[in-house]
Amino acid sequence: MPYSIRTDLALEAREALLESTPGEMDGVLFENRRQGSFDTLISTVQILNETGAQIVGKPIGTYITLENPYLRQNILTAHEEIMDILTSILQQMLPLKDSDTILVVGLGNREVSADALGPLAVSGLLVSRHMRDAVPLELQQQLRSVCAFAPGVM
Repeated sequence: MPYSIRTDLALEAREALLESTPGEMDGVLFENRRQGSFDTLISTVQILNETGAQIVGKPIGTYITLENPYLRQNILTAHEEIMDILTSILQQMLPLKDSDTILVVGLGNREVSADALGPLAVSGLLVSRHMRDAVPLELQQQLRSVCAFAPGVM
């Protein structure tokens, strides 16, 4: 592979490649759009085939990045809007039936602020798979089966 890019984000890998090789890449589609009153930037990189996977250094798939400067500010309405946008994107990507069980994996290092999102997200979940059958029937219909784990990483 002629490029030596190391990033977790397909968006960053694509941008770095464009600096050295301008123009569109075979097997890679890119789209930018803005959504919401707080102007959230949604960048989608689709890696369509092995050629695109080799160029970008990521497996075939769809990679979506949300960016918004209001995430750093304590503006509740902005955070709620961004969460709604993320929820909508996830629902489109992962259509679920009410009976489906969800597994949440919180990757990250809780001791490093920039890497703690995964474990923090898991710590805020209601993990319900083990108790779903023990709650009253009225609650069972409102409670999705959720499993989670947060393996520490270095």
